[in-house]
Amino acid sequence: TPVASARDDDGTIHLTGYFAGKLSVGYLEIESAGQNDVFVVSWSKEGNLLNLQSFGGSGDERSTSAIFLDGALVIGGYFSDSFHYGQISQESSGGTDGFVMSVDTFDFQQVNWFLPLVGSSDGLANDLEVSPDGSLYLGGSFSGSATMGGVEIVSKGLSDAFVGKLTTTGQVEFLRSGGGAGK
Repeated sequence: TPVASARDDDGTIHLTGYFAGKLSVGYLEIESAGQNDVFVVSWSKEGNLLNLQSFGGSGDERSTSAIFLDGALVIGGYFSDSFHYGQISQESSGGTDGFVMSVDTFDFQQVNWFLPLVGSSDGLANDLEVSPDGSLYLGGSFSGSATMGGVEIVSKGLSDAFVGKLTTTGQVEFLRSGGGAGK
């Protein structure tokens, strides 16, 4: 299931989504390691297939958004159980945990940084945006309490929204939440 695309400075198109089982694009094929895994496929501006990669662990991993920022592909999403890719290994702390990660556009195995949203219940990183000054913003939802980059937020009800600002190196500048007593 494709969910988001991003175009880098030289016109390469990167498409991300999630799949289970086998995924074939052109002459490339990948297989999921668990339930759903995240995929990234890239085409040149001329339409030539360049790359197809998957990442995930034994549970369910899904991408929800993608942007191109500062020479890298930044992907947002969520995972359950465990998340494994390159040098990253992260266990879920309960339900689903959100994530934002930056990978090199030429070598997706090169993870620049990985930032999980871990909490007592479900957390999702749903949207990524770049402001005109190049700042990275994210939005999503969570239940209970959640922590990202050492910053904790606490839900006022069943499920609350959050917004945050990250540096291009994956540091949290701020993380704020809002919501009410209901869902």
